[in-house]
Amino acid sequence: MKPKDWFLWVVEAILWYAALYLAFYTIKSDVNLFQNALIILILAYGASVACPLIRHSGAWKATWQKNDTSAHK
Repeated sequence: MKPKDWFLWVVEAILWYAALYLAFYTIKSDVNLFQNALIILILAYGASVACPLIRHSGAWKATWQKNDTSAHK
């Protein structure tokens, strides 16, 4: 694995930890539910995008390809 992949694993772990911590804090405390839900969603989405397994998948590469072959012809 490349050093970039190791870095992304660490970033992903930190983001998932923050999302889970905030989720449990939201359940425990009397806070703004909608605001915390949005923050949790953003953290979870960022963790998913940072995941090297997702970034190296065929679906990810097909999504971000530059060619103009579409199935809607």
